[in-house]
Amino acid sequence: MRKNKNNLPYLKDILEAINSIELYLQDAPNMEEFIRGKGLYQDAIVRNIEIIGEAAKNINDALKERYPNIPWKQMAGMRDKIVHEYANVDWEEVWRVATEDIKELKPFIESVIQNEE
Repeated sequence: MRKNKNNLPYLKDILEAINSIELYLQDAPNMEEFIRGKGLYQDAIVRNIEIIGEAAKNINDALKERYPNIPWKQMAGMRDKIVHEYANVDWEEVWRVATEDIKELKPFIESVIQNEE
């Protein structure tokens, strides 16, 4: 099967955004501090979730079909929710995504990158 290297920049963007989120979370060890600490960390984490969603939208369908265990649609959906409902961001949901979903996603994305290179 021919591998499509055009997906690699998007996959690497996703991994870079995940790494950035992990870095920002080091300064917000719990949800209360994250919510109370409004400002740069919240903005940075939300922006990186947007990047993940936008990159997921750009991955071609053939790759998505090869890796159905990755929640491509949900990644794009979270991005849409943040962008279109920016005035009503649910910070508890952002925290859950950043601390749980992202942690689960990272090894899958690393594996896809390795397989596609």
